[in-house]
Amino acid sequence: MYPFTIEIPPGGEPLLIITAYSFFSIVAGSYLLFWTLRKLKESKVTLISAIGLATLIIIAFLIGSRLLYILLYWPQVLENPDAITTLRLTNFTLYGGLGLALLTWWATAKLFHLPYLKITDQLSPHVGIAISITRLGCFCTGCCFGKTTTVAWGIRFPLFSQAHLTQLYNK
Repeated sequence: MYPFTIEIPPGGEPLLIITAYSFFSIVAGSYLLFWTLRKLKESKVTLISAIGLATLIIIAFLIGSRLLYILLYWPQVLENPDAITTLRLTNFTLYGGLGLALLTWWATAKLFHLPYLKITDQLSPHVGIAISITRLGCFCTGCCFGKTTTVAWGIRFPLFSQAHLTQLYNK
């Protein structure tokens, strides 16, 4: 686990802060966007239409992720309503994004008469790889750490890190 942060410009007041989670999320999204555009091109969708469709699905993913976060963490959202309007890659729930993106993809595929099942089947492995890449960012950040283990290949988190404290208090 190595939680890194890149500040642009370095030193002084940063205009852009990229955390490990943000970095890996962007890498995963770029990877999935590449394969989506490639598979749509193979299905004879024009580049402009493919970019529009991919943009619509990305927006649906972000909205669905944020909506499920709001539903699951309503008390925290009431305490800090700015958490739902932030433009940072925080306060998302993956499954809400996947659900709304899949629903949007289905509706647009039907609207444009695209081979929904064929393209979905071809993209499924790439979605799994993209989720795995994003989870590397979760791991580096230390937010998705699982339960305490005593196996030899288990990971020891730094003392008093978020993972360590959570595991101490939730025994």
